[in-house]
Amino acid sequence: MTIARALAQRIVNTRYEDLPEDAVYWCRIAYLDTIGVALAGAMEEAPRMVADVVDASGATGPSLVLGTDRRTDCLNAALINGTAAHALDFDNGSNTMGGTCRRRWCPRCSPQATHSAAAGATSCWRTRSVSKRARASGVA
Repeated sequence: MTIARALAQRIVNTRYEDLPEDAVYWCRIAYLDTIGVALAGAMEEAPRMVADVVDASGATGPSLVLGTDRRTDCLNAALINGTAAHALDFDNGSNTMGGTCRRRWCPRCSPQATHSAAAGATSCWRTRSVSKRARASGVA
């Protein structure tokens, strides 16, 4: 079995209940931090420009664009929210949580969780779990 296949199998078999309490705690802190930074950056020029392009495309869906009352499809919400999370350049501002990792997965997970609550939550927790395990093992 290849390393990639073994990792994929481990991801598939991971359940929320299996995650260490400490990992869940820090993931929640990182998630809240990212939502705060994305909300702060939501009214900056870059995410507004991306949102204008998305609006012009006519994309619609159930996923929330942070800091607004807009909803769009999952991928476009992730794009806009991710841009907002980076807009104020707080990426390396947290010594507690290691900087940039949270900006990568939170914007993708939130729209997915909105789109499909059960699938989104499972995917988000798997992403966080893998990141934590990878760092602990020295892989990332």
